[in-house]
Amino acid sequence: MNARLLFTAMLLPCGSAFAQPANNFCDSPAAVSGTGSFFFSTINASTDGPPLSGFAAGMAFNDVWFCWTAAATGRFVFSTCGTTTLDTVLAVYPQCGCLSFSQSPLAANDDACGTQSRVEIDAVAGSSYFVRIGSYATTQFGAGNLSVQAINPGTGTDVCSGATPVVAGSPIPFSLAASTSEIAGTLPISCGLGNVYNDVWFVFTPPASGPYRIATCNQTTADTVLAVYAGPLCPTAGIAPVVCDDDSCGSQSSVVLPAIGGTPYFVRVGGYSASTRGSGTLSVDSALVLGPVASPDGSRQYFLLDSMSWMQANASAIAMGGTLAAIGSVEENGFLADAVLRFDSQDRLGWIGINDASAANAFGWSSGEAVSYTNWLSGQPRVSASENYGVLDSASGAWSSRVNQPASDRIYGIVELGAPVVTTCVADVSGGPDVGLSPDGTVDGADFIGFINSFGIGDASVDNSADVDPPGGDGTIDGSDFIAFINAFAVGC
Repeated sequence: MNARLLFTAMLLPCGSAFAQPANNFCDSPAAVSGTGSFFFSTINASTDGPPLSGFAAGMAFNDVWFCWTAAATGRFVFSTCGTTTLDTVLAVYPQCGCLSFSQSPLAANDDACGTQSRVEIDAVAGSSYFVRIGSYATTQFGAGNLSVQAINPGTGTDVCSGATPVVAGSPIPFSLAASTSEIAGTLPISCGLGNVYNDVWFVFTPPASGPYRIATCNQTTADTVLAVYAGPLCPTAGIAPVVCDDDSCGSQSSVVLPAIGGTPYFVRVGGYSASTRGSGTLSVDSALVLGPVASPDGSRQYFLLDSMSWMQANASAIAMGGTLAAIGSVEENGFLADAVLRFDSQDRLGWIGINDASAANAFGWSSGEAVSYTNWLSGQPRVSASENYGVLDSASGAWSSRVNQPASDRIYGIVELGAPVVTTCVADVSGGPDVGLSPDGTVDGADFIGFINSFGIGDASVDNSADVDPPGGDGTIDGSDFIAFINAFAVGC
C-alpha cells in the first residue's frame, strides 16, 4: 500500500486520536512474505508481548506484529535502520501465534544502528515467523518501514559480472580457494601492490551517502588486498579503483569508501601473490558515528565520522556534499569540541579542514573559506613535510598539525554541511528514508512517515498548518495540523 492510499485508512475521530493499528495484538498480525519494505505504525498501540529475557533489548513497548513467511531458505536481515526516527526494539520468534509466549525469540535487538534495530535469522522456505516491533519506552510512538533482506551466504563470485550482492552490517564469507585473477595490470601505488591475485567479487549499493569501512582485519589469515570500484559497470584493465589497500592491519586490508547513496560499488577481495589462498569474512559497516548535529544558529549541520585518515575523512565529507569543518570563531570551536567530539562525554581528536598540503606552512581551509580564526596549540603548527593536517583536541579546544594517518592516535572526522533546505510546503517534512524533519523539496512516503512520527509525540515542528491554523502554527498540535498535512500531501504541494 503506498503512502497516499495509506492515509485514507487512518481517521481522526476527534483531536489527535488515532485508532489502534490493525496488527496491534499478537492474535491479529499483518501477513507479509519475502523480502521488501513493510510499513508499520505504533501510534496508539498497546503492549501485549512479554519481556525479552536474555536479550539486551529488555522490553518492546507499544508493539505491533507481523507474520512473515520465508519465500526461500537462507539467512535474512530484519531491520528498522534508516527507515524511522522511532527508538525501536525488534524481535523475531520461531513461529506465528501468541502461544502464551512460551516461545523465546530467535533474535532480538535494541540500538544496533543508532536508536533503531537489526536482527538476523536463518529461515526455511514456506515457514512463518513472528516479527514484533515496539519502542524503547512506554511514551514513544511512531511509524516507519520494516526492511527484510536476504543475505547471500555465497563466498563471492570469481568474475565481476556475477558479483555477489551484499548489505552492510553482517560478516560476509569469502573464499580464495578456487578463484582466478580476473583483471590484469597494476593498481595505484597507494595500494602498496602491483596486482590482486585470485580475486572474488561482491557488489555493495549503499542506501545513503557517507563513509563505509570495508575490511578483512582479524577476519582471515590470508594476506589480502582490497580494491573497490564505482559502478554501474564492472571495471576493465586500466580502470583505477575508488579506494584500495594492502596491509593496513597486519597482512589484512581495510578501506574507507566515500560512497554516494544508490551507486553500486564492486568490492574486489584477493591475495598479495599468486600463491595466496584462504578464506575468511569481509565486513562492510557505516563509518558514521553521529549526526546531523545542528549549529546553535541552525545555519550548519555537523557529522562525526569514525577514526580514519585526514584524506579519507576529506573524501567522505565531499561525498556527503560537505567539507571538513572550517572553524570561524571561538564559539564554533567550543561547540564542535563539546557537542560533536564530546557528544558522549568522551574526549576525542577530530580532523578539521585546515591544512598546508598544497604549500608548506600556508594553512588554509579545504572548503576555500578565508582563515579568520585559529586556535593553535603553543608550538603549532609545525613546519613539516608530513604534518600537514589540522586536528581539534576536545579536551583543550586547541589545534595541532598531524600526519595524514597517525600510527597510534584515533582521529575522527568532523564534517560540515550547510543548513537543511527551507520549504514553505507543510507536507515536505522529511528529506530521505525518514531521516527526520529535513525538507528536501519533494513530497513522498518518507514525508508521511516523518510527519506521523512527529505528530504522534506532539513535536512542535509539525505545528505549521497554514490553511487551518494561523501561518506558522498556533502552538497546539491537533487535528487541524493533521488535516493541513493531508491536504498538502494529497496534491504534492
